[in-house]
Amino acid sequence: MGGPGTVFCGDCLNPVSGFAAMGDRSIDVVITDPPYTDHVHSKQRRKKAGGIDDADIDFSAINADGVDLIGGHIGRVVKRWAIVFCAIEQSQQWAAAIEAGGAGYIRTMLWIKKTFTPQFAGDRPAQGYEAAVLAHPKGRKRWNGGGKRGVFFHGLDEKAARTGHQTQKPQSLMRELIQLFSDPGELIADPFAGSGSTGVAAIAEGRRFIGWEKDPHWAEVAQARIDGRGVADPKQPTLF
Repeated sequence: MGGPGTVFCGDCLNPVSGFAAMGDRSIDVVITDPPYTDHVHSKQRRKKAGGIDDADIDFSAINADGVDLIGGHIGRVVKRWAIVFCAIEQSQQWAAAIEAGGAGYIRTMLWIKKTFTPQFAGDRPAQGYEAAVLAHPKGRKRWNGGGKRGVFFHGLDEKAARTGHQTQKPQSLMRELIQLFSDPGELIADPFAGSGSTGVAAIAEGRRFIGWEKDPHWAEVAQARIDGRGVADPKQPTLF
């Protein structure tokens, strides 16, 4: 692993070179945003400058077997906190999968979106939040938030670079999570690195980072961002 942050291009479940190859309790904190279900992917709309374009998310959804496999590895490798973003309907499956790997489910947190895509049909409420499953191995638990609740309010970072990745998370959100759930110098892992938002936030907060991303384009973008060679494409669609 070269430098404070590295993104490997490949499947996180590769038993030789992926996240699945990491040793038991070898990662301080896992923070990741894996694909959601087919139902969620097909219902999303992407936002374009000058209008709205109906489109499915352009990467594959995760199925139940995938949740069980990666959740088991997360529960096995993490030393401290694991945070997994997911659709609220998936939270109990992620919790069970992580527990099967050896880390206990703590609770499901919420990211409340200050900015979000409206429900354009107008026939039901828009989805204004995302869930994040929180887990920790047995033993003493410590975070840097005192009595603060596990509900986070963040919108689009107006000054942050847009990468064009459809599900890019706000830097303000990722940096807050890293501040609260890890300490300087610790190793943060993201088995679904995407455009590298977790890694960028980790390095900015004085942590180390390791990630995996299957798509060569996004692996390259993620590494460039982590190295400080930022990539911005504000005209690209973004789901939020």
